[in-house]
Amino acid sequence: MERDLTMGEKMKFLEKATELANKKSSELIEVMLKGGEMTKKIGNNRPEKGMDFETYQKTYLAWKEAYKQLKPYLSPATMEYIKLLDEYGDPDNERNDQDPFVTYHAEWNTYCWNAQSFIDFGLTGDGIADDAIHEFARKEYQEYEANKEADLQKQKEEEKKVLEEYKREEAEKKQKEQEEKERMRLLEAAYRQQRLEAERKREEEEAKRQAEIKRQKAEERKRKAEEKKAKEKEEEERRKIEREKERIIEEAENKKNRKKAQIFWIAWAASAFILFISVEEWWAYVLVVLALIAAIAIRWIIKLFK
Repeated sequence: MERDLTMGEKMKFLEKATELANKKSSELIEVMLKGGEMTKKIGNNRPEKGMDFETYQKTYLAWKEAYKQLKPYLSPATMEYIKLLDEYGDPDNERNDQDPFVTYHAEWNTYCWNAQSFIDFGLTGDGIADDAIHEFARKEYQEYEANKEADLQKQKEEEKKVLEEYKREEAEKKQKEQEEKERMRLLEAAYRQQRLEAERKREEEEAKRQAEIKRQKAEERKRKAEEKKAKEKEEEERRKIEREKERIIEEAENKKNRKKAQIFWIAWAASAFILFISVEEWWAYVLVVLALIAAIAIRWIIKLFK
C-alpha cells in the first residue's frame, strides 16, 4: 500500500534499503563461493575436449545430484527488504518484483547450468564424436525434457511450502511477541498496582505518624498548659500567702503604730492639759498650738522615712 513519505522517512527508507542491498550482494557472493567449493569437490564444472566417458559421466552425475539435492531456502536480506517495503508502503511499487528465493535460485541455476553444459557438450559440442558420451547426453536430455514440467512444479511446491513455513513461523513469532508484550503489560500493570498500593500504605502510615505526632504535640501542649496552670495556681497561692503575711505584718505594724500614736497623743494631751492648767498667760495657748504642729510634723517625717 503506497503512502506519502516525509523527507525524514524517505531518508530512513533509503538508508535501510542500501544496507539490505549490500546484504543481498553478500549473500550472492556466498553463493558464488559455495559454487567454487562445489567445483573443487567435484573436480570440474565444465566438460573438456578429449574427456573420457567415465570422467564425463561421473562429473555430470555429481552436478546433477548437487542441484537435485538442493532444497529451497529464503534470502534473509530479501525478506527483510520485503518487510521494509510493507512498512513504508512500497514507495517504488517493487513489492511483487522481489524474489524471496533469489540466492537459492542463483545456486540452483549454477549447479543446473554446470550439469546442462555436460549435456550440451555431448549433444552439440566436442563430445559428440564419442558415441558413448553422445548417447548418454541424448538420453539425459530426453529425460530432462520429459520431466522438466514436473520438476518445475515440484520446485514451486517446495518453494511454496518453505514460504508458508516462513510465514507461519513469522506469525508465531509475532504472536509470541504480542503475548510477551501483553505479559509485560500485565506485569507492568501489576507492578504499578503494587507501587500504588505501597504508596497508599506509605501515605496511610505517614498520615498515622503525623496524626500521632500531632496527638503527642497536643498532649505536650496540654501537659505544659496544665503545668503552667498549676504553676500559676501555685504562684497565686504563694502570692496570697505573701499578701496575707504582709497584711498580718502590716496589721501588726498598724496596731503597733496606733498604740504608739495613742501613747503619743495621750502624752501630748496630758502635757497640753497640764500646761494649760498651770499657765494662765496667752502665750501658753500659742505653745500648745505650736506643740501640736510640731508633733504632727514629727509624726509625718517618721512615717515618711519608714
